[in-house]
Amino acid sequence: MFWADVKAREGQFSITSEIYSFALCVFYIIYEKPLYSEANKQEYLDNKKRVEEGEDFELLKMIINQCLDNNPENRPGIVKFGKEI
Repeated sequence: MFWADVKAREGQFSITSEIYSFALCVFYIIYEKPLYSEANKQEYLDNKKRVEEGEDFELLKMIINQCLDNNPENRPGIVKFGKEI
């Protein structure tokens, strides 16, 4: 399973990489499965997979998908996160 974005796995940690990891953890808690695993490593490297399932979690799906943005600068900060929740 993957819990960090590609840059963090290369040792380049940042607040935005922590936000990305948080989204993967929330996904795992809600859906009881990882978003990315060794079986779909290329999807992880491409970072194109997004949450599409689960009608009951619209707000969380939106937040998770924002946190997984390819561009770390587009990922929400904790203040924006708090306002949306």
